[in-house]
Amino acid sequence: KIVQNIAYTASVLAKYYLHDELLTKGQTYQKINEFFTENVEEYNEAKWYDSLDHIIHKARKYELVDISALQIYAEELEILASYSPRQQRILFSSLCYAKYYNSLNPHNNNWVNTPYKQIFTSANVRIKTDDQYKIIGELVRSDALSLSKKVDNLNYSVNILQDTGTPAFQVTCFDNLGYQYMKHLGDKTIKCCKLCGGLFRYTGKGPRQYCDPCRKIKLTERYAKYYRKKRNS
Repeated sequence: KIVQNIAYTASVLAKYYLHDELLTKGQTYQKINEFFTENVEEYNEAKWYDSLDHIIHKARKYELVDISALQIYAEELEILASYSPRQQRILFSSLCYAKYYNSLNPHNNNWVNTPYKQIFTSANVRIKTDDQYKIIGELVRSDALSLSKKVDNLNYSVNILQDTGTPAFQVTCFDNLGYQYMKHLGDKTIKCCKLCGGLFRYTGKGPRQYCDPCRKIKLTERYAKYYRKKRNS
């Protein structure tokens, strides 16, 4: 959601306006400010002025990078298999983020600077914050991850990432990375919604065609159709 990623969205817009549209720094600021004013209710120009100025200045050094897919290698999957199912999903999510940042910056060296909450949400692992830190600590002690030496820095590098190997499959979106990983392993509880195309987990009996949000939409449509028919009969 834009409101949760103003800085990231601003960075993308800045690179586009500066390098693709060839706008000046001032014109770029105006465009970005107009975009957030129109689309984000919580946006406050005075609060974001200095941050946007810094983001635009930094964006002048880097153009947009087109990343169509991230390659996952069989050798990486083999390493993941030695961990618990939950740890596998978290490591896979971390692996994808590290590959993404490497694509943006050749000198990134497998580092991930994404909040833990986002990593765990992408991995489809929902646990308390204290437990998130505990699992990250376990993965650090196993040498799968390495923490930054800075005391107040929670970034980490992904040691299991391979630069080359035997192609296994590709990641083209960051929605439900944990479910993507499970689906690749053949987990039959992972379904693909026939309405939105997103992945969801269903362990109940009988067939299930829609994820919970889309299921509610279909039920609403069904009830609306029923009452219209009843009203016209």
